[in-house]
Amino acid sequence: MCKERNQYDFMIETIKNDTLRKRVELGLKYYISQANTNKKWWEVTSVLSIMLPAFGSFLSYVATQCSDYECLPSAVMGISFVTTVVNGIITFFKYGERKTSYRNSAETLKNEVMCYACRGERYKNCKYEPEQGEKISQAERLLSEQVESILKNGYNKISVIEKGKSADERC
Repeated sequence: MCKERNQYDFMIETIKNDTLRKRVELGLKYYISQANTNKKWWEVTSVLSIMLPAFGSFLSYVATQCSDYECLPSAVMGISFVTTVVNGIITFFKYGERKTSYRNSAETLKNEVMCYACRGERYKNCKYEPEQGEKISQAERLLSEQVESILKNGYNKISVIEKGKSADERC
């Protein structure tokens, strides 16, 4: 199976300007890798936050039924401690929110590159060849502006998440 970013190489290759193409490649690589990393951590911590209390409850029940296992109350206390730490990590690092924000930025960037490559939406009336004396075409100039806007918005969204503002404070 191809890596996700490699699946979009054919569209990125339609960008003739080397600097712009590299900027898109790096931006897409960054957002996809961050989305995937945060997804993995979100999955691990979410499963732990479900399984640990369930296991602790089970051990607590076993401790009330069997007096043979004197260490069970300590184990239940240890599981409770670990559960609290895991839930604190989930709250502090906000893996779910970060995963979603990075994924949205990656998808927006992929969509913009696809529109450019297919001459769709805002690119349909643009010139794809530079005018005489110009280094960049009208379409690439527009793509550059759109890419920078997407990258800036993505950074701003992550910044808001990391600063811990609530949804009400973001508006």
